[in-house]
Amino acid sequence: MAKISSKLTKKSWLDNQRRTYCEKGYGETSRALAAKRERYDRVLQAGLPGKARVLDLGCNDGSFSKLLQEKGYEVTGVDFPEIIERAKHQHPDLDFIGHDIEELDFPERSFDAVIALGLIEHILHDIELLEKAYNWLDAGGRIFLTTPLSPEKIVEDETAHIRFYPPLSLSRLLELADFTIMNLEILQKIDEYFIVGEKNGTKPIS
Repeated sequence: MAKISSKLTKKSWLDNQRRTYCEKGYGETSRALAAKRERYDRVLQAGLPGKARVLDLGCNDGSFSKLLQEKGYEVTGVDFPEIIERAKHQHPDLDFIGHDIEELDFPERSFDAVIALGLIEHILHDIELLEKAYNWLDAGGRIFLTTPLSPEKIVEDETAHIRFYPPLSLSRLLELADFTIMNLEILQKIDEYFIVGEKNGTKPIS
C-alpha cells in the first residue's frame, strides 16, 4: 500500500494530480478505458435532461465531452490547463476550460447537467463544490457522480485520492447541498458506485 503524506497541502495534491493525469497518461490502460466506458454508458442510461447544457468536470482527454456533443448536447469540459491542452488537440471543436476545478465559477442556472466521474474523491472542499454545482444547475438539472467503492482503491498514489465515501455518506453530502437523490447503485464491473442528484427533484429515475 502506498504511503500517505502526513503533509497534505493543496499544492502537493495539485502537483500529484498533474503528475498522475499528465505525465502518466491516465486513461490509456485497458482497465481505465473499461472504467470510462462503464461510466459513460451509465450516465447515458440514467438520462440527461433533454438536449442539455452539460458541464463535464474533470473531463480529462475530452472523450466523454465529444460523445455528448455527437449526441446533440452543448458541452463545456473543465480540467487542469495541462490536461485541457491535450483535450483541445484531440477535439478542437469542443469548448474546454483549463482551470482549477475548486476555484471555478459560473453564473447561476448555466447548465442542465453537471457530470463529475471519478472526481469527487480528489476534491479537498467537496461540499463547497457541490453547493456551487447546485447553483450552476437550472431547475430540474442533475448531477452525475462516480467514485471508488473500495477504500483500498483510494490509496493509489501519494495524495492522489484524498478520501473514501461510503455510499450513504456521499448521498448525505448531496442532500446537504440541497440535491434530491434520484439514483444510487453499484457499478460492479469497475468497483465504483454511481449516484444521481437532482435540483428540486421529485421523481426517481426509472
